[in-house]
Amino acid sequence: MMAARALLPFTLGLVMASAGMAQGPGTPPAESVAATAAPGDVTRATRLFSSLMSPFCPGLTLANCPSVYAETLRVSVRDRLAAGEHPDSIVESLVAAFGERVRGAPRARGIGVALWALPFALLAVGGAGVGWWLRRRGVRMAAVPDGKAPPAAVPAPTPDELARLEAALREDD
Repeated sequence: MMAARALLPFTLGLVMASAGMAQGPGTPPAESVAATAAPGDVTRATRLFSSLMSPFCPGLTLANCPSVYAETLRVSVRDRLAAGEHPDSIVESLVAAFGERVRGAPRARGIGVALWALPFALLAVGGAGVGWWLRRRGVRMAAVPDGKAPPAAVPAPTPDELARLEAALREDD
């Protein structure tokens, strides 16, 4: 099983190379198709490479994978885009070849919807938990009328404090 996985990138490279050699005499070679790609194709290819995970470099997108096999796959995708193939069909063919792990994000269907909604649900539950905890502690927000701060409640000084204050003022004179 492990040997088959090791041969997969090599086999893919051979298939792509043979597809380039098997073109008819009236079709331009793959290199010239990629060289004459429209600017929109380059933008679509870059966007596609950034959204796909590399099957050759775990944890890296296809755009960032330094593998020779990834470069072969990028050239193939650019050629397919230049030939007019829709990006969704390219993604589906890559998923068929390498599995769902090639997708950079889960699809917004079925379990994918739950995966997209999970961070927002956790954020809402966390906010409700913090609000409940603050209420239990007795922390309340005071209503401020007209944007003015409420007057600070300063306790009246005791007679002993007034006597000490007067003595201190007399010493300064």
